[in-house]
Amino acid sequence: MKAHLLFPRQLKIFVIVLTVISFQFLNPVQVIAQTPGLIFERATGGGAAVLDPNGDGYTSKTTSGFQGNDQTDSEIPYVPLVFPMVEPDSDLGPGPDCGFTDFVDSGIEDPIQNYINLNNKWLFRMRMGHSSPNAKSYSILVDTDGKFGNSGPNADPDYTSSNPGFEIEIVLATKFGVFVYDVRTSVCNAPVISYTGTTNYQKSIALTTNCGNPDYFYDFYVDMSDITAKFGINASTPIRMAVVDNMAANKSTLCNPNSASDVGGTDCTGPLEVCFNQIINNYTPCPPGEYCPDRSSCPIITGTYTASSTVVSGTSTEANGTMVQVYINGVAAGGTVTVSGGNWSRNGLTLVALDEITAIAIAPGKGPS
Repeated sequence: MKAHLLFPRQLKIFVIVLTVISFQFLNPVQVIAQTPGLIFERATGGGAAVLDPNGDGYTSKTTSGFQGNDQTDSEIPYVPLVFPMVEPDSDLGPGPDCGFTDFVDSGIEDPIQNYINLNNKWLFRMRMGHSSPNAKSYSILVDTDGKFGNSGPNADPDYTSSNPGFEIEIVLATKFGVFVYDVRTSVCNAPVISYTGTTNYQKSIALTTNCGNPDYFYDFYVDMSDITAKFGINASTPIRMAVVDNMAANKSTLCNPNSASDVGGTDCTGPLEVCFNQIINNYTPCPPGEYCPDRSSCPIITGTYTASSTVVSGTSTEANGTMVQVYINGVAAGGTVTVSGGNWSRNGLTLVALDEITAIAIAPGKGPS
């Protein structure tokens, strides 16, 4: 009888303990899923103060979380990187759609942002379709010399098909740290700058829900003084940037292109070189942490010209008031003209045989074509 009475009592205790454990496990998950702005993986050491300056555990301005727009309501005033199009979800190579390597963009909030703070730290923010504890690699690729590709006047002398013209690769390797690679040659060497561990990155919840569930911010940073010492650029150097991530753990994508997952700012799923060119050709160089305007669309020169021609005309898809500069054999032909009704015309020229005629456009609020 004693054995019979003891067994049900033990069973009741066992059930009660299970219930308590289940509640304690589920409750934090529910809080995380409902609190846009909450930092759920904090940086350690001094990095916490860099990525969360007011120390309240939120990437939003207050503990109320993001309310209307997670860019304007951000504690840190990040600036978007400029891309040729809205970043779609589900445009990956390897990796799960809407997952932890899928850059996402609602068309209002941007997929990648950066910022230089008063202590010369260079911060980056990536908007991901999901988050995972898995170790993956997320890269910022930097062109510092304005040369890219293998043809034309701005071809990069160090061009390869896997690296058409980047000089620096900054890698967030989750679970490992943040690392900087010198990719000026085709030789894949070890990082030249290393911030190991979890000091230089954090994860938080974004306001957006591109795939029907919360998006996530991966924030990380490097010290600009370290970049200056290794590469000679600083917070005033005009640069161009692209972003890509990788299914492999702790890897440079330029040295491990076969496991590349998503290129931010384009729906390109072809060879990486093609995708990178789409980004860079749209990019007007500007200093880190500043807004780089879109490229203007190239003007079109129309008509037939002879050695006696004095007028060059053409069309433009840009707005009225767009400036067009005509070049003869690569030299600017005096002042600019403006677009009106989709047309432009430059008078007072003196063309001779074998002259090469080119033109660029600069639309309001945009960079040169």
